[in-house]
Amino acid sequence: MRVSDLFIYPLKSARGIAIPSAAIDAFGLTGDRRAMLVDPSGHFITQRELQALAQIDIQPGPSNLRLKMEGKLDIIVPPPHPDNRMDVIVWKSAVSASVADEETNKALSDWLKRDVKMVFFDGLAKRVANPEWAGDDTPVTFSDGYQILVTTTGSLKALNANLLPMAKALWAWSASVRTSSSIATRRGRKIAGRRSRSAASASIWSSPARAAS
Repeated sequence: MRVSDLFIYPLKSARGIAIPSAAIDAFGLTGDRRAMLVDPSGHFITQRELQALAQIDIQPGPSNLRLKMEGKLDIIVPPPHPDNRMDVIVWKSAVSASVADEETNKALSDWLKRDVKMVFFDGLAKRVANPEWAGDDTPVTFSDGYQILVTTTGSLKALNANLLPMAKALWAWSASVRTSSSIATRRGRKIAGRRSRSAASASIWSSPARAAS
């Protein structure tokens, strides 16, 4: 078994970015799932309820983010002000996140035809994985629950074989690590990173080239 593909998803549930290699810190792959969309109440939004997220490309840069969607003008997202914050919910976790500027949120709401806000897991945000599975005080960002999600090419092949042709075109599996294997596992494996109380969250503003090691 070997690693065949690596991906980061800077914006949770948007399109991923293929990378040749990646630095890993206590939060997982550098730059992965550092931003997400929430509704006005702060509840997280994913493709499960808003399939249009699968059409959004994100290009991290050194000083801003560029969001792209076919047929739409690009959105340039500046770094959020750390004092502009709101409490958001990711599954059962409450997180204090920084909020994008009003212009960005308005543009995204126009794109998606519903009120949304873009929030960031910055240096002031805190969240830990389930201690039953990951141990005490293991930090995690906006991922579904753990630092790194791993799947196999065999699992993806088996899944696609059972999907209708139309569904195959829409399917997006957000594993960060794909391994070459003919074995189909029952579910993607979630791997917890090493414990670190002092590790700081990696900046979403790092480009894929800078995040790679």
